[in-house]
Amino acid sequence: MILFIRFFRFPLASATQKIAKEVERNPQGLQKAVKRLKDSGRERKVLQVPQNLMTDAVEQMKKQGVSGTVKNLSETKRISVPKKKGL
Repeated sequence: MILFIRFFRFPLASATQKIAKEVERNPQGLQKAVKRLKDSGRERKVLQVPQNLMTDAVEQMKKQGVSGTVKNLSETKRISVPKKKGL
C-alpha cells in the first residue's frame, strides 16, 4: 500500500486581488511569513507584527528582496520597504 503525503503551505491571513496581508506574532515565523508574501504574487504586500518586531520584519523583507509595508498590530505605525533599485 502506497501512502501519499501531501505537503501544503499555510494560506495568507488575508488576500484580495491586489493586496496580500500576513499577520505574524512569533519572531521565529517572520521568515516564513515574508516568504508567503513573496510567493503571493500580489501587487501590495502588508506584514503586520507586534511593534517590538517591526525592525526585524523590515530587515527580513529587505533580506528576501520583498517590497511592501510593515505595520504594528494596532495599525498605528507603518514602515515602507521600497523596491530595490537596479544594480
